[in-house]
Amino acid sequence: MSEFWGSKTFCVVTGGSRGLGRSIAAEFSKRISPGSTLILLARTLPATDDTKGEILRVNPNCKVLGLGMDLMNPDIPKFEATLQKAVGDATSTFDQCVLVHCAGTTGDCTNRTVQYTNFSEIQYFFNLEVTSMLLLTSSFVKFFQGYAKHTTVIQLTTELTPFPRGGVYCAAKAARDSLMRSIALEEGEAVRTLSFNPGSCDTGMMDDAIASCTDQPTRQVLLDMKNSGKLLKPEVPVGKLVQILETNGFISGQHFDYEVVKD
Repeated sequence: MSEFWGSKTFCVVTGGSRGLGRSIAAEFSKRISPGSTLILLARTLPATDDTKGEILRVNPNCKVLGLGMDLMNPDIPKFEATLQKAVGDATSTFDQCVLVHCAGTTGDCTNRTVQYTNFSEIQYFFNLEVTSMLLLTSSFVKFFQGYAKHTTVIQLTTELTPFPRGGVYCAAKAARDSLMRSIALEEGEAVRTLSFNPGSCDTGMMDDAIASCTDQPTRQVLLDMKNSGKLLKPEVPVGKLVQILETNGFISGQHFDYEVVKD
């Protein structure tokens, strides 16, 4: 397997406007070759402007496009049209295509698992975390089939240990991991997958989790980590992800936890 970095790459990053998604887009852009293309998917198009500017400062020969889309109800034809617009007639010139799933939500942290009674509330969460991820992945793989030499799908996940009032959240993350392993099993070397748990990071999503969590012991642990500076800056775990991809020798379907990746 050839090295991951230094290749002409077509890359889509969901949740690319802030937090881990923004950091991944910025760090990847430093390592992919000139002539590569990055698409930043966020809930609103203007939200991607700052990330686009950051990328173009470090790799001015990289093509960067923003795409506004609510992943609770993903517009797949719009997604595919953006891919077509971005590649034009140049699909055969990409060494690899990469899809990184960073978009997500903590969901409702106020209910114990058996207290969920609203179908729409559960459906909303799984639409965002699981259904949209699968639909975007299927569309992406189909679009680049036969064009790019290598296809890689990466999803950010969490440790698979449950925690109080996180039942639906943990179920969705476990489902994402299972989907990645299934794709690896079914597609072989045609589509390689990787799940990465970045650990507890100092992001807007973490702030939302602290604000909404009604399990006081869990909330206090997170709050103490934030106040003591123990939450990770996004660039720290992203550096570990960059390291994993360095030699492109990971086993497809593998799950990595930030804490166990050696420097």
